[in-house]
Amino acid sequence: MKYEATLLKWIKWGVILTIFMPLVLGPFGITLSNWPKAVFFRILVEIIFILYLLLVYINQKYLPGFSFLIWANIIFFGILFLSALLGVNFYRSFFGDLYRAEGLVLHLHFLVFLIIVVAVFSKINDWTKFLKITVIVGALSSFAGILQKIGTLPFYKSNPFSFYGVALPHRISGTWTNPDFFAPYIVLNIFLVFYLYTLEKNKRWKNILIFISALNILSLILSETRASWIGFGAGVIFFFAVQLSRLSFFSLKAKKAVLAGFLFLSIAGLFFTLNQEGFFLSENRLIKKVSTLFDVNSILYSGRLAGWKIAISAWRDRPILGWGPESYSFLFDKYFREEYLDYIPESIFFDRPHNKVLEIMATNGTIGILAYIGLFSAIFYCLIKNYRKNPAGNLFLMALFISYFVQNLFIFDTIGTYFIFFLAMGFINNFYFNKPERRPAEKRGNYLLKAIIIFPLIAVSILTIYSLNLKPTIACMDFVKGVYNLEAKDYEKTISYFYKGVGRATLLNNDFKKEFIERTLLLLNNNTLPQGLSERMIKILSGLKASVEKSLEIPDRRQITYYKMLAIINEKEYLISGDENNLKEMERILNEAVNFNKEKAAPYQMLGVLRIYQKNFQESDYFFQKYFDLSGRDRISIWKQMGVVYSRADEKDKAAENFKKYLIGELTVIRVNKTYSRQDLQRIFSFSADLIKFHIENFNDREEPKEILVRLIDAFPEYENWINANIGILI
Repeated sequence: MKYEATLLKWIKWGVILTIFMPLVLGPFGITLSNWPKAVFFRILVEIIFILYLLLVYINQKYLPGFSFLIWANIIFFGILFLSALLGVNFYRSFFGDLYRAEGLVLHLHFLVFLIIVVAVFSKINDWTKFLKITVIVGALSSFAGILQKIGTLPFYKSNPFSFYGVALPHRISGTWTNPDFFAPYIVLNIFLVFYLYTLEKNKRWKNILIFISALNILSLILSETRASWIGFGAGVIFFFAVQLSRLSFFSLKAKKAVLAGFLFLSIAGLFFTLNQEGFFLSENRLIKKVSTLFDVNSILYSGRLAGWKIAISAWRDRPILGWGPESYSFLFDKYFREEYLDYIPESIFFDRPHNKVLEIMATNGTIGILAYIGLFSAIFYCLIKNYRKNPAGNLFLMALFISYFVQNLFIFDTIGTYFIFFLAMGFINNFYFNKPERRPAEKRGNYLLKAIIIFPLIAVSILTIYSLNLKPTIACMDFVKGVYNLEAKDYEKTISYFYKGVGRATLLNNDFKKEFIERTLLLLNNNTLPQGLSERMIKILSGLKASVEKSLEIPDRRQITYYKMLAIINEKEYLISGDENNLKEMERILNEAVNFNKEKAAPYQMLGVLRIYQKNFQESDYFFQKYFDLSGRDRISIWKQMGVVYSRADEKDKAAENFKKYLIGELTVIRVNKTYSRQDLQRIFSFSADLIKFHIENFNDREEPKEILVRLIDAFPEYENWINANIGILI
């Protein structure tokens, strides 16, 4: 009995610790927020699971009663697993990636978490305390967002975190680094606060909950996340609509007045949207954001619509069980079409379609979406059936799930929203379902049989703590150290730490290899590394080619990126060795990339590069034109790219010709726009100085440099003295 009580206490404390997951962030992953949070949560669940297995070994009364809601979750997970098994990449579907840190493995952890909290939290007082801590943690995240807005939160400004940055810094993101991760989590917290308010009897706590809800609503507004605004609005409208319909003391006239007021506000909002230029508030960023809620064009002509079309196209090809969880980034490359460039720049990719329903349709098929709807059906069946227990509270719980579903029509799930979702389901399961009877307390039993089942599970859990969480985190920290050294311009240590991270051979090693290759190629392309180190790095990249080729055999995230990386590695090898076989390899790889999707721009760019090395300049121009047509990039930057490649291929005349086009193009844009920034000046002056050196060193020509000087002074007459003193001196 003593051991049983101790284990139960530890499990409860472990579950309480999971509540603090949203506050976990730091330089422990490739991402500042998602990976640290996921590792923290997964390790805790694994430890709790071990303790829970020991508890069940001692006394089987702690086995949960499997209600309809628990079975709905198990069935949904089973369909996800079957979809992964029959999908295009089971490994990716199961383990997820370094960036989102989701996959089936996270869903499995949440399922285990749900079963455990249902089994050990059986008293309403325990759950109330549990939920109070949850909303306090949400309030702390909101408070961090407010501090971020007023500029007093140090970790958003300090250099060590500049590697991760804060996505969209003009919008607050609390402890999530991205407002699109933060706001959906806060919306669910708000309705959880509202629900707790209906239960609370203590006046002090009621005031605290009012303060928390106000803080959360303020942070939601400042996040500028329209999907969450819409979700929150849907929940609020649902609550008041039901309340209005059920309050008999409201006369028909009063109800009509409320309805008329709602319609008036809607029409006023629409009028403001259509005429916002006539109001001084149209200059306010937040007001502009609100006005787009009523703007259909902001959806029809946004990246979201393209993402939705890609998901629908993918679903049509595999409508039953889809392509497997975590496959959308592959589908994005596969089904991307030229017309989507009007909404999504060629340099951007989506790993989620910003619509949970379409995401499940594409990745888990029609069966998956039916199971997903089944989850909500089970929840609402239970809440409606037990509506009279706490009418206002039940409405707030319904509003929570409605807001969750509605906001997910325009955004995606994160570990934060999953946590609140599963927590709310656990609470509903224990206090709204007619639960099956628990097993009686066990005094004696077949301990040998239980040991055969339980102790291997404990061993697997211990192994999982290290291999799934700790080992990849250590590798992530190697990459972070590499970034710190990159900022200090210690390139030897930078590469050493990057390579060390890859060498740890983790379960997510493909992601680490991709990070290593991308970062190394960036350093090589920027001519940042010393010559000796550059050659060593190219040799290391050559050794990774076979691994990348193998990765391409199985559809994976960002397929086109893998093709491009392979092509560039072969290009680097060719520039050192002059081996024509590298060019043949480039040809083969890039043809495969074009066959994969003829409407992606990157392969045509690399084919243009290849043709320059092959001295086929006419075809090179054709492929660069194709790249220009598909990428939506400005022609000016492409001239610069072509100039760089011609220079590497020792075609100095053609390099000079394209560099000249680039410079004239830049100066023409400035002349037409009649405006430029300090960054524009620095870029143009630096390039002009390099171009002058290029002409003098390669052609011993000083006439063209003089023309460059004249063009600069003509474009920037106010800087004539500076140009003559700092650039003219080179001639």
